[in-house]
Amino acid sequence: MKFGKETDRGHRVIIEPQIRRAFWSKRRAWPGDEVKLHIETRWVPDGTKVAVEFWEDDSGEGSPDDFMARLEEEHTIENNRCVIDYKIEWDYATLGQELELEGSDYEFYFLASVDKFSLQQKSTLLYVDLDAFSPSF
Repeated sequence: MKFGKETDRGHRVIIEPQIRRAFWSKRRAWPGDEVKLHIETRWVPDGTKVAVEFWEDDSGEGSPDDFMARLEEEHTIENNRCVIDYKIEWDYATLGQELELEGSDYEFYFLASVDKFSLQQKSTLLYVDLDAFSPSF
């Protein structure tokens, strides 16, 4: 076989770290439920820190999304994955504030961030029945 080009030349390859997917272990949950947050990356070194924030999705209401909380614990990527166990406790005693929700569709996502590489990925939506958090009058 003949090749039209040289095969012994070096080629520069740039590998860019990325967050491939972020998703919940369930699509629907209730207060007190245990869920898992899954973060899948590519070319992110083991031990890299990942930060997680929770947001209410207000895209259906036409307004900006509402920040709810940030995980204080430190989590890291291992084998291009991070799985976080999380209990849905979005009441006043846990958050230190009342939830100011818009609409009636209670849709939430988490935002995974790897500051070292300036990466962010929004998760799929989680639908939560928050009637248990509504104050009774």
